[in-house]
Amino acid sequence: MMLQRLVQRVLETLVFTSATENQISQLPWKREYDGDDMAALEKLLEALEAKNIQTQQ
Repeated sequence: MMLQRLVQRVLETLVFTSATENQISQLPWKREYDGDDMAALEKLLEALEAKNIQTQQ
């Protein structure tokens, strides 16, 4: 669920920050992803590949 919220925020703002990247990268250590989280991550990756999202440090 947390991953879904992070992805939703990125897709709404169209900005992917290093802070968000750090939050996402730490999630596997806290719990396993579920199917909905994986679907949200796939959407994020597609948006990044399509360059629909601006990356910031």
